[in-house]
Amino acid sequence: ILEGSYTNVLYMEDSTLFYVDRCNNYLQGIMQDQVLFEAEKIQGLSIEALTEGIEISQIREADEVIICNSLMTVQNVRKIIYGDEVYSWGSSSSSDSLASMLKGKLLS
Repeated sequence: ILEGSYTNVLYMEDSTLFYVDRCNNYLQGIMQDQVLFEAEKIQGLSIEALTEGIEISQIREADEVIICNSLMTVQNVRKIIYGDEVYSWGSSSSSDSLASMLKGKLLS
């Protein structure tokens, strides 16, 4: 996975936020840049760029999957369907999610 049709895709696993390096994205990622800037300020969270995109095996292990763009800012992904497999994460309205935390910082 490099990106959504109009979003950048990021995921978190074990207190690390992963994203696809900008040189591999068609989308310029203006909101992604802002998300990464705010994420750098969160104590205990590390950030890692992926140069080859996101593998489905990485999504399978993710604690949280996030999409972002300039119109919707940041949102949790609740479900991904890949062939016969369905990957689900918690409620998109969870106030303790990384997406909610980042959205609050970006909209303040």
